[in-house]
Formats: sequence, structure tokens, C-alpha cells
Amino acid sequence: MREDSVNWGNFMTYMAGYSPTDPPQYGFDGDYPGMYHHLACGFSFADGHSEIKRWLDPRTMPPLTVGANPLFSVFTQTPGNLDVAWLQDHSTRPR
Repeated sequence: MREDSVNWGNFMTYMAGYSPTDPPQYGFDGDYPGMYHHLACGFSFADGHSEIKRWLDPRTMPPLTVGANPLFSVFTQTPGNLDVAWLQDHSTRPR
């Protein structure tokens, strides 16, 4: 998680638009993923595997606000964001 969106120390994926029934609903609800490793971050999953995901959409990586937490509990809609589609697809159902 990014340093300016840490709230409870967990990362939540906002699921509106999943399946993808309504991609215009895609967005972030306060939790933004990290981007410190060349616009990418690592994910570990309950089955024990891990993946590195490089972000594609600039809306996934708004500028950092150091020393503040302006993204906390703020829904930000990002219609058609392929990164949100990836997060939703990888965080909900077994393959």
C-alpha cells in the first residue's frame, strides 16, 4: 500500500463493476497499491504464490502527498482502469 493511503494497514479492493459488468464503476476506495518498484508492487496470495504487478494506468499512481493522508476513505472513480480490473480478478475468486 502507498504511504499516503495507509489507514488500517490492510489493502482493500473495491469490487464495484466486477465480472466485468460495469467497468465505469471501477475505482479505489481509499486504498491505493504501492508503486515504489518501477511503478510496480508485489502481491502474495492465500494459496502461497506471489506475483509482481506493474501498473498500466496513471490514475492508479496519483502523485504522493508526503506527510498527509488525503486518500483515506475517499472513493476515486477510474472508469475502464485495467489495473482495477486486474486487482478485482486476482483478489476474489479461485482460478
